[in-house]
Amino acid sequence: MFIRRKRNSTGSVSIQVIDKSSGRYSVLRSFGIGRTEAELQHLEALARQYIAEKTGQSGTLFPEDGDMLTEEFVFTLSNSSLQVIGPELMFGRGVCFCPFSTCNNITSKKLTAYFIRTRM
Repeated sequence: MFIRRKRNSTGSVSIQVIDKSSGRYSVLRSFGIGRTEAELQHLEALARQYIAEKTGQSGTLFPEDGDMLTEEFVFTLSNSSLQVIGPELMFGRGVCFCPFSTCNNITSKKLTAYFIRTRM
């Protein structure tokens, strides 16, 4: 089943629920005629509700309420509630895996030269 917008000769649009079974299209129900986009959206909402009742579907796969819960959760986060998982957690703070003796002495020239040599 699907919803079809059918243009009429008068310029209005009909909203219909169509079923294609055994290779033929059949109109299950016509929901009315609309001329404005607001009217058409209202009729399509009624048609979606009709399809959900006929097919036995209770809702959508991804409900919109979940978005609200996610946003509420994200807004409650702060830096103190986050934990970095990486080399610091496994090896402790202050461990550096760069080829230089200490990370504090690195200049941009040394770093650039190192990256140029490693790409060659």
